[in-house]
Formats: sequence, structure tokens, C-alpha cells
Amino acid sequence: MEHTCNRFKLLLYWDEVRLNENFLGICATTSHCKGAALDNCFGFIDGTVRPICQPNLHQKEVYNGHKFVLALQDDATEF
Repeated sequence: MEHTCNRFKLLLYWDEVRLNENFLGICATTSHCKGAALDNCFGFIDGTVRPICQPNLHQKEVYNGHKFVLALQDDATEF
């Protein structure tokens, strides 16, 4: 963590003008309305696609249209 803070300290700051309570609330609400499980947080993480075997049920939920595979993906809802 110390290395990351030292190396990227110019990128790791809290922009109080843009990241205010109102804006963060709008982001969380929008994320929840799009299908995110939580209504009080949001995240946009570039995830890793993990291919899986074809399930008997819920194939649509695990289909990755970007990589064209059935997969579990570690990321947030796309907008």
C-alpha cells in the first residue's frame, strides 16, 4: 500500500468539488436502478473474465457478450 501511495499519490486525491454527496448519491441510485444489489454504493472495476462450463439454468446471466463465452466476471454493472 505504501508503494502504491508513493507511486500514484498525484492520482489518489479526493476531489471535493466533483465527488460531493449529491453526485455520489446519484451514482449509487443509478447503479441500483440498473441492477446493482446495493443502493448506497457503486463501483466501476475492470474485471477479469473467468470462463465456466455451461450451466443447466440461468445461461443468459452468465453469458459474456464481449468475450462470447459463459463466464463469471469480477466487475460492476455496465452502463
